[in-house]
Amino acid sequence: MRTLRRLKFMSSPSLSDLGKREPAAAADERGTQQRRACANATWNSIHNGVIAVFQRKGLPDQELFSLNEGVRQLLKTELGSFFTEYLQNQLLTKGMVILRDKIRFYEGQKLLDSLAETWDFFFSDVLPMLQAIFYPVQGKEPSVRQLALLHFRNAITLSVKLEDALARAHARVPPAIVQMLLVLQGVHESRGVTEDYLRLETLVQKVVSPYLGTYGLHSSEGPFTHSCILELQRDKAAAAAVLGAVRKRPSVVPMAGQDPALSTSHPFYDVARHGILQVAGDDRFGRRVVTFSCCRMPPSHELDHQRLLEYKKNLKALYVVHPTSFIKVLWNILKPLISHKFGKKVIYFNYLSELHEHLKYDQLVIPPEVLRYDEKLQSLHEGRTPPPTKTPPPRPPLPTQQFGVSLQYLKDKNQGELIPPVLRFTVTYLREKGLRTEGLFRRSASAQTVREIQRLYNQGKPVNFDDYGDIHIPAVILKTFLRELPQPLLTFQAYEQILGITCVESSLRVTRCRQILRSLPDHNYVVLCYLMGFLHAVSRESIFNKMNSSNLACVFGLNLIWPSQGVSSLSALVPLNMFTELLIEYYEKIFSTPEAPGERGLAPWEQGSRAAPLQEAVPRTQATGLTKPTLPPSPLMAARRRL
Repeated sequence: MRTLRRLKFMSSPSLSDLGKREPAAAADERGTQQRRACANATWNSIHNGVIAVFQRKGLPDQELFSLNEGVRQLLKTELGSFFTEYLQNQLLTKGMVILRDKIRFYEGQKLLDSLAETWDFFFSDVLPMLQAIFYPVQGKEPSVRQLALLHFRNAITLSVKLEDALARAHARVPPAIVQMLLVLQGVHESRGVTEDYLRLETLVQKVVSPYLGTYGLHSSEGPFTHSCILELQRDKAAAAAVLGAVRKRPSVVPMAGQDPALSTSHPFYDVARHGILQVAGDDRFGRRVVTFSCCRMPPSHELDHQRLLEYKKNLKALYVVHPTSFIKVLWNILKPLISHKFGKKVIYFNYLSELHEHLKYDQLVIPPEVLRYDEKLQSLHEGRTPPPTKTPPPRPPLPTQQFGVSLQYLKDKNQGELIPPVLRFTVTYLREKGLRTEGLFRRSASAQTVREIQRLYNQGKPVNFDDYGDIHIPAVILKTFLRELPQPLLTFQAYEQILGITCVESSLRVTRCRQILRSLPDHNYVVLCYLMGFLHAVSRESIFNKMNSSNLACVFGLNLIWPSQGVSSLSALVPLNMFTELLIEYYEKIFSTPEAPGERGLAPWEQGSRAAPLQEAVPRTQATGLTKPTLPPSPLMAARRRL
């Protein structure tokens, strides 16, 4: 037996290594237990911290940093995948119960006042603290903010007797209740429209409708009377009539179903198909104008309105036409919560005619509904149609006028110079000091400064850009000069030809550009050649200024060409920018070389017609110290090359 036991022991490798493996396995087990204990301790600290926030106890100093680190560590462990579920089922549920228990038995006006106080505390204290604690989780969907607001909606707003309180006669609705309902209405769930969301919509209508006038649907069911609700859905016949009227306007951007350039796979197809946002050129200070037609906004459960909010920080000014008293009051309530800086950008206009001072009114894309409403407002004003706005009679331009006059006028008033003085001075200054400025031509300048410089130029006074200390000011002046020409530099006649550039095979587009430029007047061709030479030099410094030919084309496309009537549509921006990019990128081939590789060059007689005005511009350019534009060869030189 002794021998058998020894043989069995020696013949089993697993048993022979048992003494070596036991310490390693025990160490792994202890490490696992320690990690779990550490994770549990982290969970508990986060749980206690969040509950303390809901209980209005606050957090000690440095506690927020510790909780952030704890969240980061948990996300790296196997428990990180359960983080969102734990946040919803444990932390937010317990927190909302704490808030709800204080108001659940209230009714009537007492409920409204208590719920308003609870919302103020949640929105001002709890929600920012939750976002701060779970800051490492940002970027994941659904967000912490969205989860918290949805839990507040379901656990508090819809669980108390808010509808009964609003239905009582002489109920006083605190502003915080209005804010609460509007904020919660903007929160969307991934599963779409739910029963809870529709219940909230009913509450929103009860609160908002008294401020919307007497237009819309009326209901007298129950003690609470709906004075009106927003007309969110029109019947098909009315919608078809409006769409038919819109199609007749040449300046209206086509809908997605009409324009093949608007693909259904585009991320903003849902916005484009309604015609909500439309580009309307630039204002008088060179800032891009985008019209937002509120009358075309569909219900929030058909279109996520939150997608449009991220652009408010990029606005230089927000013009609100036909604001109601409710909108003004609501904005005054929400302005401290949103941004005081943004609030200064909001300007109200009661009538469309007031926009003439700030915008190019004829370029605006105004829906027919808005035009009819504006006429109705004017007819109701004091019971009669208000007198038209008095505008001063047109005056002849000053002898030294530089902005808003034709190239021929500038040539006649500047001793035959082909290059306008404003263009020459700004290009010279930017060549010397601005070629490597990051974001050149992309930044805006003070509107007051732009007006001041325009006034100096128009009065024939010298302008020293060094006095302003901003390299972007001459860049804005250059764009403003091009934009205020009575006729675009590329002329109205070339507009339709340029739109067809996308239909040309890519290898032949340079040739097509040269063919289009043949139709330009000689003066326009010289100025365009001078400008493109400068922009080509800017693009060659793109490693420093981040402005390649594509970026420059986006900036200058609409400043070089626009239609004679209306404004360029969204689908027209692609060919306009492509044509401009080709002029910048292939400047030397289009303006200098008689033949591009594999392409037919200009005929000798055509070269001669271009050489004369360019030769005329050379001595004046040299006299002012500017870089001479490269000239196409003369007919004699072209003949020698062929020989």
